[in-house]
Amino acid sequence: MIVFFIFLGVALSQFYVFKSGIPQPAHYLIALALIGALISRSRIIIPRSGQSTLQWLFAFVVYQATVNSIYFSIDNDFDFLMQAIYIIYGFMTFVLISNLFLIKAEFFGKIPLSCLLGLLVLFALPLLGLGEYRFSPRYNAFFNDPNQMAFWVLCVAAISILYYGNSGHLILTAMIFLAAAFLIFLTASRSGLVGFVILALGFFAGYLRGFEGAVKFKQIAAYLIGIFIASYGVYYFLNTDSDAISFVLSRVDIIDAGEQARVRGYTRILEHPEYIIFGAGHGMDERFD
Repeated sequence: MIVFFIFLGVALSQFYVFKSGIPQPAHYLIALALIGALISRSRIIIPRSGQSTLQWLFAFVVYQATVNSIYFSIDNDFDFLMQAIYIIYGFMTFVLISNLFLIKAEFFGKIPLSCLLGLLVLFALPLLGLGEYRFSPRYNAFFNDPNQMAFWVLCVAAISILYYGNSGHLILTAMIFLAAAFLIFLTASRSGLVGFVILALGFFAGYLRGFEGAVKFKQIAAYLIGIFIASYGVYYFLNTDSDAISFVLSRVDIIDAGEQARVRGYTRILEHPEYIIFGAGHGMDERFD
């Protein structure tokens, strides 16, 4: 049952049906898995090689909870406590999934499968006319915005491509790559496009690595078919809608990297050095605008 809730939570993590900033359905599903693990008193196995990493993560969780709690007591803004809870939730999820990888051999393929299922559902939504164009003509499905959707696609596509590529499912890997290209193109996300270029480099590098050593004719054919599907599919998308292509290129052309970095908060620590040592908590962003 624990594995089922995690599988369903990952597959449905693309659906944001409640107000932005509060838990979504997928969060509740994975929370049920956490509760199930606590009730069943499942053992926590920490390999010696991973003890140091887990200790540093735990130290960070304690640190952020302390800082956020202090700022909550000062400003009485509940966002600080919510962010602390989210990070604790994320840490507990990480520990649970890491343990399932260690104690359940069959779980290793569940996460990539749930990622693949979620990606296929998302791929079908625009074809069925479902989802939103909140920042038209950019598509965001049921996410809060297109950039969030592009990031999600990159994450699940990377996991799926890595797993199924190493498992020898070459044509399926190419189709996953193609679906990711289509969806990121719909979002017109500049950061998503940068991430996709890196994903593409990894995808083709993985295919080239497959030619190392002796390979059979069937394997060569699968590699070539996969590369053809991915390459022709991307080419087809780029030539189907010239207006959409022009829009995406215009967004890339007018980008101001410095301004985007400032707007997204990457330069905040330089502009407010008084927070460098202890941090500023996670909330009340209007303090810095």
